[in-house]
Amino acid sequence: MRKGLSIGPYAAILGALAIGWPQGAQAQMAQRTIEQTIEQNHAESDFSVPDFARPVLAPRQDEHPVSAAEKLRKLDIMLMVTGLRCRTTADNFLEDFQAFEAAHMSELNAAARDLKTQIAAQEGKDAAERALDRIGVGMANQFGGGHPWLDCRALKELAHALAVTQGAAVLQDAADLALGAGPRLAYRP
Repeated sequence: MRKGLSIGPYAAILGALAIGWPQGAQAQMAQRTIEQTIEQNHAESDFSVPDFARPVLAPRQDEHPVSAAEKLRKLDIMLMVTGLRCRTTADNFLEDFQAFEAAHMSELNAAARDLKTQIAAQEGKDAAERALDRIGVGMANQFGGGHPWLDCRALKELAHALAVTQGAAVLQDAADLALGAGPRLAYRP
């Protein structure tokens, strides 16, 4: 008997990112990776998902709104912290993380500036620096022991996918997925 359908969290993230990938060989490679992962997991299932079903992000109902700038800042910190943790494994992704930061330096710097401006407007200029430090320390503490549901292999695939992806909106979608409490999939026709 086959097990229930389990689309790995990395496949969900890569699937969400595929919409922002460039055309050509990179897009084809990403799509093949996604399809192979889903096909492999589907082969182990005891039921089939209709062909018209496509994974989509399920909206969060339980969290306060987080600004786009805060999402990007937290995604960057999470990848850095988990990259350091995974550096001694077979799935070391520090090079992919560095490529991600290089590819998105303008978006990441803009997010850091926007976040500082937002916090300064709410709490004052002096408090903004302390608040940013608290965010960084909080993320380091949260992910210092590893990601709660993404292993080093999945994080490596995510970092690589983000390194070749363009656009802040795709980064925000990836942040929603990777920083959530667990993998979230919904299906729509």
